[in-house]
Amino acid sequence: MKVKLGIENLKKSDEKKIIGLFSNISGVSSEWRRSIDIIKPDVVFTGEHGYYEEFLPGERYFDTKDPLTGIPFVTIYDNSDCKKFVDIEKLYVDIQDTGLRCFTYVSNLYDIISCSAESGFEVVILDRPNPISATRSFGEPKTENLSVVSPPFIPFLYPFTFGELGLFFAEKLNRNVKVIPMEGYQREMYYEDTGLPFSSPSPNLSSVQSVYLYPALVFGEAFEVSVGRGTAKPFRIMGSPNIDIKDFAKFLGSLQIEGMLWKPSVFIPLGDKFKGKRCFGAEFYVSDAKSFSPLKLGFKLMEYFIENKIPSVKSGNGNFIDFLYNEKILSAIEAKGAEKLYEEEEEKGMKFIKEAEKHFIYKKTKRQRRLL
Repeated sequence: MKVKLGIENLKKSDEKKIIGLFSNISGVSSEWRRSIDIIKPDVVFTGEHGYYEEFLPGERYFDTKDPLTGIPFVTIYDNSDCKKFVDIEKLYVDIQDTGLRCFTYVSNLYDIISCSAESGFEVVILDRPNPISATRSFGEPKTENLSVVSPPFIPFLYPFTFGELGLFFAEKLNRNVKVIPMEGYQREMYYEDTGLPFSSPSPNLSSVQSVYLYPALVFGEAFEVSVGRGTAKPFRIMGSPNIDIKDFAKFLGSLQIEGMLWKPSVFIPLGDKFKGKRCFGAEFYVSDAKSFSPLKLGFKLMEYFIENKIPSVKSGNGNFIDFLYNEKILSAIEAKGAEKLYEEEEEKGMKFIKEAEKHFIYKKTKRQRRLL
């Protein structure tokens, strides 16, 4: 049975209000009709990459207009100043997330809800599936090094749909949020189970495989390693000119991670890290999303990079990993090993489900009920 999205359950209203929409091109119905055309807002607020995903990761870009409808596009990616919402009376949210805290649309949602009381607008989230299922919870909420890739209150993997996440943020911020739920959705569904056509949430998550592998390969962003940006396989391949491909293949062959396949890869990025340089590494494939543990792979990869002295990426006065995950992870992997740390972080994530469950719109799975 195909899932019916929140945008498809939205009842049209004749209310004369100034309407905003936070979305990008992933905000479409199951027939690929854009939410911008269904809602017909007065203004669209956009996050990283812009509405059409045409801008580079982290790139600051300008306000513009939709070339099709003329509706203004206002960026809130790197500046969510509440004054930008001052004329809005109701703001719809319809955008595809990834289930990860570091995905910048999560910070945008947090900022929108935070601004809703100050600017006096109503927030309505049109719900969408969590593509890696709304059953995964990993790590503990951040309290330090908060940024656009690390909003507070939630673990690295969160057990919510985007609508449920909005309800959770609303409670923390003492705000009111309304959710238009999906029909036919079950928490344990991965994107391929929903019967919905895939609409890329960002330019480098161009396939379901990229989305499934993103929680693992995103840790490559914190090291001098390419994750396939500037290639036809972003977040499906990983490598570096400085990796010994024979040793890397031996390392990957020693891993015991269910639901994952891999093969050696040599590639030349056309942009981003190592532009124009030959990189040696591997291509990954998720053969069974339900049994695959992406964070186990991610932690093992970090351990390999540390042991093989692959430099970490600097950011501010520290490392990018301080913002991406937390400031203790590299030293903890060195001290405890990736396997032990993974188990500890998984346990922390499972504890978070107890706090999260009161915001669940959709029934818990049998597995979650056992854990609770």
